[in-house]
Amino acid sequence: MGKKLVIFDVDGTIISGEHVVPESAKEAIRAIRANGNHVVYYTGRPCTHVEESVREIGFDGCICTMGAYLEIGGEVLQDERPEPGIAHGIVEAVRSCHLDAAFESRIGIQFDQTRPLPKFLQGLKAHFSSRGFETDLDIDAADFSFEKVCVWTNEESDLARFEEIATKDLDIIGKKQNMEELVAKGVSIPDCLKKVQEHFGVSFENSYAIGDSINDLPMLRCTAHSMAMGEASDEMKSQVEFVTKGIMEDGLAYAMKHYGLI
Repeated sequence: MGKKLVIFDVDGTIISGEHVVPESAKEAIRAIRANGNHVVYYTGRPCTHVEESVREIGFDGCICTMGAYLEIGGEVLQDERPEPGIAHGIVEAVRSCHLDAAFESRIGIQFDQTRPLPKFLQGLKAHFSSRGFETDLDIDAADFSFEKVCVWTNEESDLARFEEIATKDLDIIGKKQNMEELVAKGVSIPDCLKKVQEHFGVSFENSYAIGDSINDLPMLRCTAHSMAMGEASDEMKSQVEFVTKGIMEDGLAYAMKHYGLI
């Protein structure tokens, strides 16, 4: 029947909102790999931002920053980020449009230090600093760049103007209430998933993916068998092949058993 490839979303699928990885999830992922199949995790975060409790499970690779970064077997196959000149233009657009922003990269998360940070960004900075990440780099430095920028609106923001400027060089990959996430233009999740399938020599029919958020749908649509966690929205559940139980109800393992992967 050939080897299988299983893509796992991280947040809400492998690890809960309380930063707990169910033992059943760890055992399921390791069992799939022990059977000679391939397991890869998928996240909107830079790879180093993923908790050690997830990475230590043991994966054949990772797809990070919504496909901007691809690593297989320790080899980086894709690393898309805006050039410093473009990054500086985005910084200026954030300022002129009065947005709050966080610039993410593997070494940490950076903020505009020319203005006071709102409390929620102060908390975000403290969290990453406590984990040992760099949080005080100068975003006006000549060599500054980022893997992803998250922007939040406030009462003074002109989001429409920011989008008009930013989308010349970046793509919007996610929207949540008053927040948007953007990465380097041209990043293609289908192309990224195709590279992974070709790297492992796995047919499309033997590809599986599981997630919990509507933002995971572009990834899920690139595999033959799509699964949603029990906490997923009704909209997402209506667009996948199988809906499993909740994350703390051993939902990941339950889905893998359903498909005979373990």
